Amino acid sequence: MNESNLKINPFPFPCLLSFNESFIHIGIGYADRNMDKTTYLKIYFPNGSFHTLRYTPLTTIAELIRVVLKGRLSPYELFYASSFALRIKHLGTEQQIVFSSFNKNNVVNKWLHPNMTMEKVQIFYGPPDELKFELRLRYFPISIDAFSQDKAIFDFFYEQLRIDYMRLKSEHVSITVAIELGSLEIRKLFKDLNSTALDKKVNMDYLEEELGLRTFFPQSLIDSHKTRILRKHIKACLKKYEGLPEEECAKRFCFLLKDVWNWEQETYTCNLGVNKY
Repeated sequence: MNESNLKINPFPFPCLLSFNESFIHIGIGYADRNMDKTTYLKIYFPNGSFHTLRYTPLTTIAELIRVVLKGRLSPYELFYASSFALRIKHLGTEQQIVFSSFNKNNVVNKWLHPNMTMEKVQIFYGPPDELKFELRLRYFPISIDAFSQDKAIFDFFYEQLRIDYMRLKSEHVSITVAIELGSLEIRKLFKDLNSTALDKKVNMDYLEEELGLRTFFPQSLIDSHKTRILRKHIKACLKKYEGLPEEECAKRFCFLLKDVWNWEQETYTCNLGVNKY
């Protein structure tokens, strides 16, 4: 989903916020009964790490995002802060999170409106402790070069895209593309090594023991190629990208992936009904 001008204002109603160890206190004269009900919430990042904060029933989604960005990405105001959104997944026993196939429909994703309160989240989607809250970049500028001007944003964007690719799409691209994308990530990871030192690091045994080949390549590629052949292809790709700076490796990864997967496009399973929010 694109938002070319990114003129999003997730805070249309003025309020006073004071932050103390990620505890959100709303200063608009809400009823005392709501102010006493504070609960902990985990907000997950694409790599599986999370940020824990406390909230009240009247805390909004926009306020949660603001606290997490300030606590984990940057203490300064981010230019593209409004590009972030919260997505929830239901964690019930009948709806397991499955990433093995790009077309799985049993994963329930719901984007939360920035003005929605946690009280309404519970009313519409159930108790927060039965939901997984994910912080994601949802809106993209016309060119990713705009993101690259802010390292914190670009690093988050690249990590989100790379993890999505490995979970959702890596088994569906060609062998050539899969090797190229994996090699770019290896080159980015070992950005300070020259070609001689990198040849040693690219030893399949080392990658398998220290990082795991599955970190870079789809399982089907690993299973279908002999180690010697796979090593040969990887080293050829790495030589092609020798001397490429870390940021350029990440950009090349994004551009190459865009040729085979439109990662800006969202796909939904839709039902006819009344809009609740």
